[in-house]
Amino acid sequence: MANAGDDGAPAPPQRAPWHQRARHWVRARSGALWRRLSGRTEHPLLIAVVAALIGLVGTVGAATAPLWWPASDPPKCPGAGCEGKDPIKEGCVADAVTWSPRKDNPAALELRYSRHCGTVWGRIRLGYPSDQISVQVDGGSARSALIDFGRDRYTQMATVTKHFRARVCAEPNSPRSLKGWKKYCIDVTDDMPWKA
Repeated sequence: MANAGDDGAPAPPQRAPWHQRARHWVRARSGALWRRLSGRTEHPLLIAVVAALIGLVGTVGAATAPLWWPASDPPKCPGAGCEGKDPIKEGCVADAVTWSPRKDNPAALELRYSRHCGTVWGRIRLGYPSDQISVQVDGGSARSALIDFGRDRYTQMATVTKHFRARVCAEPNSPRSLKGWKKYCIDVTDDMPWKA
């Protein structure tokens, strides 16, 4: 298996789209303004109007913001050109869906799938440094990565066909993980109930 962790690059943090963060910021600030005004004024109608206007501007502005900027660029490497590449750098996370079982998944193991890129990659979200994640496509390639620091890591991409079967595994190597769980794998096919 190719070791995707050799480049030493940590998994970049996953952030909500900026328009969702802006909506949250405006709503949080309007609540603070409401509390400030309600303690200093005798005009509840004024307070209600100001709060409504702030909420309206924040909601409408955040909802229409995606129309102001074009959508993200299409993936750079659809198909076999994505093999062994980073899913984030190549833009394959834009349409990625995830399969992760809710039970018996102590390391929060996931398999991510991009239909547009025709690839899968594994991700571990609750591991520790030196824990390993690997993905193997039936009849195809395999990728693996070690957590360098932090608790999460993803593998490089492995190309799949329209109908595929893959196995993603988490293997504890750190002393903290060895106390809590043993190596386990999840088998996934293209017809799983994927979540965006």
